[in-house]
Amino acid sequence: STWDQVSMPKKSPAKVDPEKLKEMFEKWKQEKDAKLWDELNAIMADCKDSEILEDDFTENYKPFFYRLHMLCDEMKVPKRPKKPFDQEVVRAFYFQNRKPDFICNGKKGEFDREIGQDSLKMRSIFVELVVILKKKQGLLDVDFQKTKKDLVSKLTQLSSEYAKYMKSASYKSISEVINANLKPLEQLVVASNSLDFFEEKNTKDNPIPDFRMQAAKDLFIKSLDEVTVILEFCKAIDKTLDTKLMLSRMDLENWVNIRPFEFYLTQLKAKYLALRGTLKAMHKLGKNRWFYELSKNEDFLKAVKDLIDIDRRCETIIGNSLKRDQLKFLYESGRVFYDSPVQQKLFFLEEQTKPITDYITGELFPRLTTFRTLVYMHGIDKRKRRDLLEEEKKKAEAPPIQEVKEEEEKEEEKKEAEEKAEEEEEEDEETKQARLKEEAKKKQDEEDEKYGRYMIWEGIIPEVKYPEWKKAADQIDGLNPHIIEDIQDFVIKQSFRMEHLEGGKEVEELKKKIEQERLEKLNAEKEEVKTYTKVEVRLEKYRPHERIWNYFLDKDSPYFGPHKFRIDAYPFGIYSDGRVEKLWEEVKLLETSLKMLEEKQWEALVKFIMDILNDDLNKDQAKQALEEERKMMQLPYSTRFYY
Repeated sequence: STWDQVSMPKKSPAKVDPEKLKEMFEKWKQEKDAKLWDELNAIMADCKDSEILEDDFTENYKPFFYRLHMLCDEMKVPKRPKKPFDQEVVRAFYFQNRKPDFICNGKKGEFDREIGQDSLKMRSIFVELVVILKKKQGLLDVDFQKTKKDLVSKLTQLSSEYAKYMKSASYKSISEVINANLKPLEQLVVASNSLDFFEEKNTKDNPIPDFRMQAAKDLFIKSLDEVTVILEFCKAIDKTLDTKLMLSRMDLENWVNIRPFEFYLTQLKAKYLALRGTLKAMHKLGKNRWFYELSKNEDFLKAVKDLIDIDRRCETIIGNSLKRDQLKFLYESGRVFYDSPVQQKLFFLEEQTKPITDYITGELFPRLTTFRTLVYMHGIDKRKRRDLLEEEKKKAEAPPIQEVKEEEEKEEEKKEAEEKAEEEEEEDEETKQARLKEEAKKKQDEEDEKYGRYMIWEGIIPEVKYPEWKKAADQIDGLNPHIIEDIQDFVIKQSFRMEHLEGGKEVEELKKKIEQERLEKLNAEKEEVKTYTKVEVRLEKYRPHERIWNYFLDKDSPYFGPHKFRIDAYPFGIYSDGRVEKLWEEVKLLETSLKMLEEKQWEALVKFIMDILNDDLNKDQAKQALEEERKMMQLPYSTRFYY
């Protein structure tokens, strides 16, 4: 009866013999469901299982959900799904682990209370399941049956609720927000993958149409720009990237063969390709391996930051034609020191010797650059005068018919000038000034294109100082080419004449070394040696030719060839009117304006050049080591020495 059922005490579970229970436990551990259980724990351990309990998870949990589905089948879980659980759906449980009005990737997301509760419920069930799964580690024989029942119960609950959740408005709403947050990154990954495809298929035999390539590139540019805007908004980066401008730098004509450009643009290209490689890897992994918040994708964020950093440096150094001209010119000045006996002094880092390097880069470098700038400006003036004389000579030698044509052209030009003057009279002052400025700029650009940029240090030296530089450049006129070389060598030689440093004795030691080698090779046809960091140094105090000057201009001369550093170079006292001394004083004055007026900009430029020269040194040393190894390998085996 009902009364008997109520009043009857509950039966306690039948006790199992401990030995039999232990035997059952050991037998169960060999069964498939127990092994699948162990595999699930192993996967969680490999995939940072703490994430699956606390936050979003982006490790590869596909094997986990596949084995979980197999476990459901093996344990005959009621209402188990026909397909494995989808990691994308399970991740949605965690997405609502935020405030009701959260911000992700710069966008505000809102969920109503019901949606939040649904996600929280699913997440709670899943976390409880994971906790039960982890109990397998250290499971005892007395507990294994109860733990198995708990697992089946929780899997049944998850399977039932999972099917409902998949069809719910909650999941649909969350999926929309998730897709919206992942869309910028997804577009970028797809765009990069499309560009990879076109670049691989674009061959000479089967070229991809230009409009297709350009469309793929434009999509990549747009997508990367959008992503960097989001990252800046999230304060993951401090500056966005102008992708189109960045890519245009690598289209610079012949940059591979211009050493200062090659040094920085090679780095830019490497970082760009590294970003493309990261995006390719992300495409291969799939969306389930990406964090919803872009800034949490560490490899991607690092690749973007590295690209922005090197692009910012390239903008500073080669952002426009003026900066590129300055970098090239300054690198050439740096190579003058690098290719001289003071090469090793450029890279002193120890406390006792570093002042020598600082003296060269801080004092002698701007001094030599100033002098070379004046020589460069004088060369442009000289070419302009030469072209003007040639033009006048052509006019003077022009035949009568040509003169008639020229007269007709002059009449036409005169008529056009009169018409233009009438139009100019109607202009207001502001329009007139703008027009004159534009015409002057156009004329200057044409001259720069033909002869080279006249004032190379525009932006560092103020325009009011230009006449001083022009006046000093005019003093180069009339100097013998050898004097110009000697002034350059004299600047380099100053690094040996530092009285406050022990290095001041080096000039005498170098002279002795050169003299000793000269005596040893007294009977040689050419009195030249390679010494002191393997830089060619001329031995003789005076130039050994009956004409004394300009011997290197004669191709038949045994001394014809590139300039060699002269340790005894002393350009002063050659001219009785003191023109070299006056020029030297001008150089020292102008040097100050070059390095002091825009001090930070100048120091940054010098640092950039030193980075390139340091890389040159590393490459030269590696090349030398390779050459020495090659020579050693050519020796008989018994005579080789290895260190």
